[in-house]
Amino acid sequence: DDPLVHWLSYIKFHQEAYPSDTRAQFLLMERCTRTIVTFPRYRDDVRFVRVCVLYADKTSSPSDIFKFLHQKGVGGKTALFWIAWAWVAEKADDYRFAEKVYLKGLSKKAKPTKML
Repeated sequence: DDPLVHWLSYIKFHQEAYPSDTRAQFLLMERCTRTIVTFPRYRDDVRFVRVCVLYADKTSSPSDIFKFLHQKGVGGKTALFWIAWAWVAEKADDYRFAEKVYLKGLSKKAKPTKML
């Protein structure tokens, strides 16, 4: 059984049925992130990482979300994770940290590597 499939289906349904209800979409992505982060098999699943990135983008402090995800081992081998985290640092004008994030992604051999 793949519990992530059910979360993804529910998120997609909610986005299509209630496109203007962004608060509920945010809460749904937050619940998905907090639930699925406990399953080690999803740590580098790009579907889950995508939900985490979208959730982080909608928070007031996305860098804190990325730190939390990194501590939990999420996205280490997924280029999307490192690119999104570096983008957050770049938006905050922290180019030095953004470069460190990109280099960390490369050192972890995150896929697809050509994105980094």
